[in-house]
Amino acid sequence: MRKFLTLVAAIAISATIIACGKSNNGAEDKPLHNTPNEEPAGKEITKKANGSIRIMSYNVGVFNKYIKDGYEDVANIIKEADADVMLFQELDSCATRTGGVYQLKHICSMLGKEWDYHFGAGLLSFQGGKYGVGIAADKTPKSKAAKNLNNYNDGERRGLAVMEFEDYVVASTHLGLKDEAQINQLAEITAFLTEKYGASGKPILLGGDLNAASGFALIPELKKNWTILSTTATATYSTEKDKYCIDYILLLNNGAKVEVLNSEVVREAKSANVKTASDHYPIFIDMKIK
Repeated sequence: MRKFLTLVAAIAISATIIACGKSNNGAEDKPLHNTPNEEPAGKEITKKANGSIRIMSYNVGVFNKYIKDGYEDVANIIKEADADVMLFQELDSCATRTGGVYQLKHICSMLGKEWDYHFGAGLLSFQGGKYGVGIAADKTPKSKAAKNLNNYNDGERRGLAVMEFEDYVVASTHLGLKDEAQINQLAEITAFLTEKYGASGKPILLGGDLNAASGFALIPELKKNWTILSTTATATYSTEKDKYCIDYILLLNNGAKVEVLNSEVVREAKSANVKTASDHYPIFIDMKIK
């Protein structure tokens, strides 16, 4: 009898896990946990250029793409990179599938110094919590803002998180999959940031997973109002099979200027295996404000 009850319980648990595998509100809800061929940690991340601000964008895949609860690996990569500002995509906030953890707060607690952070939900209701994008910075911003973007019949809702500092503005986003959604979502972002910060004279930077490679309709449309600052010479997705450069850091063409001293796709780190930390490589720019 005890064996029978144990079997029933196991089946019930499996059914629960399967039932949680896909939400009906559109988020990409499938932590993979099917670790690719393990590779050792590699060479050290390039040191930050002297006197520069390092802005890094990273789709972290709710820290559960190839390894379960991969917070430590991501934190080690960020610390090794010595980033000043982190633009995150694919974050859960208190969602059931990732154990109810406020992921942005949790990763910031692991970075070795006090970080300010700001979450922007795309999905305001997701498995008992939220899902979206975020920003973290090692200094206190002057202000914060967020915006929910329309989905334009392209599945999940998308979001925008913004931090304003004394001399620049940064924002993080994750665009939809279809051309129409990407173009319209970027137009929403451009209008929002221009209205709110365009007259400030400050550089306005947008980073994230745009889901658009060089041949996509978004890229020529994007260049009407934005300049791509990050390197596009290397694939940023996926770490399992190099496919596309779809992660970017952009500058709004509002007259403000920055100098980019270096830009890289982080394909290796000494402190962690980048290929299993997420399905995206992190990217960064080292910039000076002119």
